[in-house]
Amino acid sequence: MDATSCERTCPDCGSPRQARIVYGLVEFTPGLEAQLEAGEIVLGGCRVTGEDPGWCCQDCRRRWGASPLSRQLVERASVTPPDPLWVRLCFWPVRILLFVPITIFWLSLLVTIWLICPSERRSLWPRRWKA
Repeated sequence: MDATSCERTCPDCGSPRQARIVYGLVEFTPGLEAQLEAGEIVLGGCRVTGEDPGWCCQDCRRRWGASPLSRQLVERASVTPPDPLWVRLCFWPVRILLFVPITIFWLSLLVTIWLICPSERRSLWPRRWKA
């Protein structure tokens, strides 16, 4: 039986009492609380895979059917796949060539400041090292 038909029944027990499963982080409002208490909806949790069931039997608690809402949530939250291995291997020299000059610049700047300001440098040495 199609999960979107008006005559939904549980595939296991045949009960017509069904609840739609809502996935994701939902805002808990008085309307949502009323729907939960009436048994119109069931919270499915925040871990959404895209192949989650869409309906829950209120008698035997079996879950079945495809949930278009979970599929939409997964499509919205999908991230771009990582770069292929060849891209990561080919561009590491470029990253090094960009990183090394920046590091050398900042280190030389710190050494220059340390050499120019001897009064601050003296306070960094412990007393036992002073002659």
